[in-house]
Amino acid sequence: MDINELVELMVETIAVKQPVIRINKYDFPYDVVRSRLEKMRGRRTHLPLVLRRLLQA
Repeated sequence: MDINELVELMVETIAVKQPVIRINKYDFPYDVVRSRLEKMRGRRTHLPLVLRRLLQA
């Protein structure tokens, strides 16, 4: 997964409004997921580093 795929996933998640979004077998309210993803926008300069670290794990 590269940064573009991650951004695409974030956009798709926000764009499709559902009452609940399932992540790793857990249900989260849509508004909570959207809020958390939107907070990451301000930290986008860190996303490539985070992604590299996740891929190394």
